[in-house]
Amino acid sequence: MQGQTSAPDAEDNVDLHYVCFVKDRNTNHLWELDGRRKGPLDRGVLDPEDDVLSEKALDLSVRKFLQREQEAPGGELRFSLVTLSPSID
Repeated sequence: MQGQTSAPDAEDNVDLHYVCFVKDRNTNHLWELDGRRKGPLDRGVLDPEDDVLSEKALDLSVRKFLQREQEAPGGELRFSLVTLSPSID
């Protein structure tokens, strides 16, 4: 509501969207939530000690996503990355 960018109309062809990777705390599955898709995508099972920033999780999620976007025809690799995590202090 207070940002400087106006939201596009629902019918506009916009290539920017939200992608989130989440670990299910009950089953240890890594889920990709992509604003362009109708539902979540199961990206695999993590070990109980893995979090979404572990090497295994990054291989199943962010690194695979970046490779997919880079290889897409006419694709342009621009992104922002935000991590929500506990403090390491």
